Amino acid sequence: MMAELRKPKITVLLCTYNCESSIMMSLKSILWQDFQDFEILILDDASSDGTKKVLEEVDDKRIKKIFFKKNSGQTHNLNFGTRIARGDYIAFLDVGDIWFPNFLSKMINATSDGTQFAYCWTSGQNPKCYLSVDNNYADFLYQGRLADTITLFISKDASKKVKFQAYKDGGYLKDDAFTLSASKIFKVKLVPEELSVKLETSYDGGVNVSRNFLRSAYLALDYYQSIEKEVYKYCGFLGLSRHNYILSVQVLYSFQIRWFLFRLFLAIYYFLLSLVTPRIYSRKIRPLSILKSISKAFLIGFMKRT
Repeated sequence: MMAELRKPKITVLLCTYNCESSIMMSLKSILWQDFQDFEILILDDASSDGTKKVLEEVDDKRIKKIFFKKNSGQTHNLNFGTRIARGDYIAFLDVGDIWFPNFLSKMINATSDGTQFAYCWTSGQNPKCYLSVDNNYADFLYQGRLADTITLFISKDASKKVKFQAYKDGGYLKDDAFTLSASKIFKVKLVPEELSVKLETSYDGGVNVSRNFLRSAYLALDYYQSIEKEVYKYCGFLGLSRHNYILSVQVLYSFQIRWFLFRLFLAIYYFLLSLVTPRIYSRKIRPLSILKSISKAFLIGFMKRT
């Protein structure tokens, strides 16, 4: 009888699609980690370019490759991958993005106390979240933007209770929704360090979503509308103010001034309502931080407008 393969500590899920030019950059950022007890599960979503040929030339016993015949989308493949992962913990990397060499070791250390779900910052993330294991579901709802897929680190057991959900355009903001769902069940820990770099993903059809500001604004609005009732239920008018402020910054990146003024007006309006109605949620407001975010978004939007 053949001996059972040794169970790895971590399964890394790498979903690929038409990424022959960028797959090796992301794959090397996994192979060069200073923590090496992992398996890599590559799920190719019926690529039509040379991705399969590139992957077939990679020879490493820790890498398992699955080539689907039908394109099902990244959200579907992420959920499939979590089901068949053998590691005690699961990490996710989007093709075109990279981890710093200490990503896995830092996340292992963060979860060594039994934490089921952890995530970190990604380079350039704005605004950055500040959430610890002591925060509750309302805190995560209030925060709004939470995490990128490439920063998520979840136990195999926890992944059975939390699934990725698809929104418009194949699942943009699925990482925020995934983290938010987890926070309703588990204590979620933030590792307050930039351990990854978000560059682009092949699922965007070659378009870097982080630079496609107008599209990002539409999708951010769609995501907000999907959780608006929950935000009000747990965070009241203060939560609605926070989310409209986030949306105002998002649309300012695309230099949509009228959208920006409308969302900023709503943010101020809901904030004033929170002052004259019974509060169900309290949070310290940092005016300087708000001003810095708006100023940065304005400058980037002004320079990038077409």
